[in-house]
Amino acid sequence: MMDKTTIDNIIRVNKEFYDKIGPDFDKTRQSAWKGWGRVKEIINEEFGDKDFSVLDVACGNGRFIGAALEKEGLPLFQYLGVDSNDFLLSKAKTLENDRIKFMKLDAINDLEKLSPATFDVVVAFGITHHIPSSELRKKWFSQLSKLVSKNGLLIFTIWNYQMDERFESVGASDSGFDLEEGDYFIGWADNKNAKRYFHKYSEAEISDIGGILTSAGLKQIKKFKSDGKNGEMNQYLVFKNKCSKSNGSF
Repeated sequence: MMDKTTIDNIIRVNKEFYDKIGPDFDKTRQSAWKGWGRVKEIINEEFGDKDFSVLDVACGNGRFIGAALEKEGLPLFQYLGVDSNDFLLSKAKTLENDRIKFMKLDAINDLEKLSPATFDVVVAFGITHHIPSSELRKKWFSQLSKLVSKNGLLIFTIWNYQMDERFESVGASDSGFDLEEGDYFIGWADNKNAKRYFHKYSEAEISDIGGILTSAGLKQIKKFKSDGKNGEMNQYLVFKNKCSKSNGSF
């Protein structure tokens, strides 16, 4: 089991990574993921012409709302994007209006600061692989489930990482950390000094996550793969909340 000091240090390393490469990262994160088209269809199937609210966890530069939802004209009435990176949030805030807001928040450690049962759609893209330790991941998904309103949707991705020439990967024995099975560090483009942590989920772990969400009253309704050159870089999982909760506001 990973101790708290190691967890905190890994989260710090990842924060420093994104602080360091924020401008370069932003340049490579301008277009929508192909899978978001299917996400839009699923949202439409569930809500039709009804207004709905969205929480975008680890929103980065806001490209999900900017490239996938807003430009497609979905009739949402409220959107909140949360992230901890100042540079990426500064880019995201250019999209703000009376319905679209962004807030600085640690998307791994501070989800409990958000009001429970508030959001009709909660999305988490490109973050699940950055959560260190099996115990923290279980806690994180449990907290995430609490944010979804009754009959709301939780949609998240699991990165199907494949070793290729784009990344320099470092195994547990070379990282300087006491890591768990499936943990790695990878570099960024030509900057070999910038490394970030990621976790490669096993099928058993994905099943365990489903169990956690099911116990919280959510039911899996969709699963599909998309993105990347092979169309399978991300696995999308879609859950619907069947629990009776009182709606809040943000």
